[in-house]
Amino acid sequence: MNEKLRCLRNKIRTMDLDGMIVSNPVNIKYLTNIEAEGTLILARKENYFITDGRYIEDVNSTLTINDEIIVSDVKDISKEDFENFFLFCENIGFEENYITYAKYKEYMYKYRINNFVETEGLIEKQREIKDEEEIKNSLNEITDDFDIKKLGFDVIPNDMYLVIGDNRTNSLDGRSKKVGLIKKEDIIGKAIVRIWPLNGIKVIK
Repeated sequence: MNEKLRCLRNKIRTMDLDGMIVSNPVNIKYLTNIEAEGTLILARKENYFITDGRYIEDVNSTLTINDEIIVSDVKDISKEDFENFFLFCENIGFEENYITYAKYKEYMYKYRINNFVETEGLIEKQREIKDEEEIKNSLNEITDDFDIKKLGFDVIPNDMYLVIGDNRTNSLDGRSKKVGLIKKEDIIGKAIVRIWPLNGIKVIK
């Protein structure tokens, strides 16, 4: 089992949970590297990823044997299969900050969950702690000789912006494929004050 999943399983045990349903795609990507739509299930003994049949090949090419994740087509999962994922389990965790109330009720019924428990941002807190490989990969994407072509463009398109961090040589920003160019419509803030350098503090009109 990969280290991130192992760490998460250890944490849910300390919360007296028998399993967990992960549906936030950001958290699924963090735990498994899977980018396809689907649901990650941490059952008592096994890990499952349920997805649309169109994504099965892509998911299997992403995972390694060390991930120890069973991949299934949602169309092949029967009503009884869903109910058996958490058979004899008492407490199952869920991402309270992501799923809707409608999805909450759907999961309760579909998986026959006895007690659905909030995990208080458990995975998000784990994501904040970067291992050496994650830090190295992030820094390797950022160089002083950045070329916009690395993001798949010859020039920056109209109504899109390249946002660069203030610590240029050590900043995970728009130069990284993880961030990329920002659409004008996605910029919701407005700069009103410049505070650096200190001798240049002023209100921006």
